[in-house]
Amino acid sequence: DPPGRRPADDWLRLTYKKVAKSVIAPNGLRGAMCLNGMIVIQQLRSRYPKLLVTETHPKVLSHAMHAPKYAYQTQKPEMDAWLSKRLRVKLTTENDHEWDAAISAHAALMACDGTWKHDLHQLPDRQGLIEPCLGTLFAWPE
Repeated sequence: DPPGRRPADDWLRLTYKKVAKSVIAPNGLRGAMCLNGMIVIQQLRSRYPKLLVTETHPKVLSHAMHAPKYAYQTQKPEMDAWLSKRLRVKLTTENDHEWDAAISAHAALMACDGTWKHDLHQLPDRQGLIEPCLGTLFAWPE
């Protein structure tokens, strides 16, 4: 196994083979995003110790939830309508980053109210993982 592989990422790749290439391990991301994200979490947790921090893979999540094909440039109205129905609000996104944030917020809400109990951070075979931001979860629909 190459360094940086996580059980959650491996599970997503195996479970959703059609979109497996969109699952990139954190070590494969640009360092500033990973490092700055951890710094922000640490700072917020110093003030709000019970802060909920959750991770998502928005493109894989939309696939898992049977959303319209993730093609924001050509499917924006369908994607906004589908997510609006899920969130029970009128959603009009300006770009794919906003849409990803909205579906990620949905995942956080589902975790908070106990609807999604499957936490991909609790999969077996976590030996050797480094978790600088303890207490995060990766809520996933069952």
